[in-house]
Amino acid sequence: MYRADPMEVALGLESTVMSELKLVNHVDAMTYIHRPRTVEEVGMARERLAFEELLLLQVGKLWVRPGRPDVIDRR
Repeated sequence: MYRADPMEVALGLESTVMSELKLVNHVDAMTYIHRPRTVEEVGMARERLAFEELLLLQVGKLWVRPGRPDVIDRR
């Protein structure tokens, strides 16, 4: 069964970002962080999960930026 990688969905399947950065896929990252066989797997998982977190934070900041026409300022 294929499980969609959240970053492939967010960046688009044709994106080369993940391979250029040499990041493991999401499923492997979750496996490596919870059931690592080596210290290297833990490092690869941490890099991938940190990338996801930072990307989501950046996108979130853009999503709620002031002046965006479809966002109501509730201040």
